[in-house]
Amino acid sequence: MFNYRPPILGFSSVGWKDTVRNISESGEFIFNLVTRQLADLMNQTSASVEESEFEITGLERLQGSRVRAARVAASPVSIECKLSQLVRLQDLQGQPIDTWMILGVAIAVHIRRDFLEEGIYQTAKAGPVLRAGGAGDYFQIAANQGFFMKRPK
Repeated sequence: MFNYRPPILGFSSVGWKDTVRNISESGEFIFNLVTRQLADLMNQTSASVEESEFEITGLERLQGSRVRAARVAASPVSIECKLSQLVRLQDLQGQPIDTWMILGVAIAVHIRRDFLEEGIYQTAKAGPVLRAGGAGDYFQIAANQGFFMKRPK
């Protein structure tokens, strides 16, 4: 997440891959939360191939409710987005590099009900997987890793 109001989320892509092209052409995308159970399949989708990632992995798709893109049925959290910015990154000399940042405004959110407590999403219950420092390094969020800090006024 990059912003709360409006809710803006984003990701980057090294190279102009099918995902970036599709988002550029359609103006929409769906973020699907990756859990440990989905991590190996997610990793398969990073291959540069011509066929659909759904076909390669065998993941079931669900049609988005407010965008034309499909979402991953097994993902416990999916966020439908409209593209707000597609930014090509630059080096220190202002020269474009082959990396793209995609930002979108969330227009629909799907969360498995058992990950909600009093209407609040409990991140650790979903066990999301996050990228780490190295090219193949990941971490999983767990309840015993969490802590609370009251925000100053």
